[in-house]
Amino acid sequence: MQEEPYVKLKKKEEGLFGNDQFEGFCVDLLREIAEEVGFKYSLYIVRDGKYGSPEKDGWTGMVRELIDNVRVFDVYRCFGFSVL
Repeated sequence: MQEEPYVKLKKKEEGLFGNDQFEGFCVDLLREIAEEVGFKYSLYIVRDGKYGSPEKDGWTGMVRELIDNVRVFDVYRCFGFSVL
């Protein structure tokens, strides 16, 4: 989820892929923590672009991905993206 100024896509620049296409306070914080602690991560935008809400057929957004075990853990609200 994009939540400026915490997480946003960089303006379209040629050659940006994966984590390099994101910027913001939480992206910088995650990068520093990963370097200090020593873990790898991949940022992406949630498929349906939602945090998650209950619906007739179950949950949507990041909550649905947690239920489906799509990502190892999800950083909610501040980060708005998942970590692999």
